[in-house]
Amino acid sequence: MLFVIGGASGSGKTLNLLGLALGRSDLIVRDEDVLGFYEDFDCRWRHATTAYFVREALLHQECGRDTVLGGQLPLGEVLAAPDAEAIDGIAACLLDCDDAIRIARGRIRGGPAIGRRQVEWAAFLRGHAVDPGHDRGQLRCRDDDGTMRWERWWEWKRGDPRWDVEHVDTTDLTPDQSLHRLTIWIAAQRALHAAGKLPLAADWWRTRVGQR
Repeated sequence: MLFVIGGASGSGKTLNLLGLALGRSDLIVRDEDVLGFYEDFDCRWRHATTAYFVREALLHQECGRDTVLGGQLPLGEVLAAPDAEAIDGIAACLLDCDDAIRIARGRIRGGPAIGRRQVEWAAFLRGHAVDPGHDRGQLRCRDDDGTMRWERWWEWKRGDPRWDVEHVDTTDLTPDQSLHRLTIWIAAQRALHAAGKLPLAADWWRTRVGQR
């Protein structure tokens, strides 16, 4: 399986991914943010990076390992990655927090300040998590080269059971509490997959609403 943990800067991804990496021998954990922030790189770079990590997850799958992919990535970009249809199960979670807390966390950790662009991206991810049609034009490059397979989900509507994104608000959670929430979520998604009830499993891009 591929577990996608998305969220804008300050949402708690880094600590949670580190916790999963150190505490779980059954998971391969990858963090896209180690390569930079989305506001620093163009749309094409973002797509290529996501495609790379999805392809890596497929290699881990062939070895019987599940992958956790974290970053500032929307579910729609993961589903459109060239190799996504070969992943045997995908589950997505959005880590989120109050924007005032987000900015304060940025000050505490040092490095680049969290500014308007990251707050806007957090708002986009929030809307995208509940509605595949939410401002989806942001996801496509002006010079789209056809590599990304948007047609897999582009016409999906709000309420489609395949668009099932867990929302974990870390505003008032300690790192241990948020990690516990993610651990429970991963176990639940694995159980759904084992029971044949995971929304994004098998031929998810060909399955029509109501067929499962």
